[in-house]
Amino acid sequence: MLVVIAAAHDEEAAAAVAAWGDGRAVLLQPRDLSQPGWSLMPGKAGGSFVAAGQTIAVEAISGVLTRRLAVYPQELDHVTPEDRVYVAAEMTALLTWWLGTLAAPVLNRPGGGALCGPGFRTEQWLALAAALGMAVVPIARAVPGPLPPAAPPAAEVVVVAGTVVGMVSSALAKRACRLARAAGASLLWAGFDDSGRRGRLVTAHAMPRLAPPLIEALARYAGHS
Repeated sequence: MLVVIAAAHDEEAAAAVAAWGDGRAVLLQPRDLSQPGWSLMPGKAGGSFVAAGQTIAVEAISGVLTRRLAVYPQELDHVTPEDRVYVAAEMTALLTWWLGTLAAPVLNRPGGGALCGPGFRTEQWLALAAALGMAVVPIARAVPGPLPPAAPPAAEVVVVAGTVVGMVSSALAKRACRLARAAGASLLWAGFDDSGRRGRLVTAHAMPRLAPPLIEALARYAGHS
């Protein structure tokens, strides 16, 4: 069973779980973290967790797809308002520990202060790529202030556990896979400014859209193909 950890309003995650079908995937949302049925012990395998209101054995997990950076107070409408900030922090801490120690494969494990690691900013992705010898699109940010909007990438590459999803040039596929390995990201989206060998990295992140080809790749990853 693939466990998808997502926000309550994540329509892509809900649609993907529905596409995989009953018993193949389950959606774990913040409300599940408040339900009885959790039984996890540090240093011990097994136990149980709650997803979609069901208590499920940890041994049933074939993989985890993390679709969030943290749990936010605004999502916890079932919690007393004055307690939401504290409860959100505790839920985030629980998931950080659990996903970091879970024996099953996790796309992606927590890192850099994010539940879906490595939690890099665009500048960090570009710096890492440049350190690997890749061409990158230079950027500049005024501090304080947001990163200026970049032009849409000409080519997008998604990597799942070392395998590229869809048809892209071999040069970009190799660069994206190398970047994913260096970042320790088993799931990666990378955007380039050209679809050929001259493509420079524009940006990257660890939460690609759940388009049909990626949904199929994740099903294979979780052993459901």
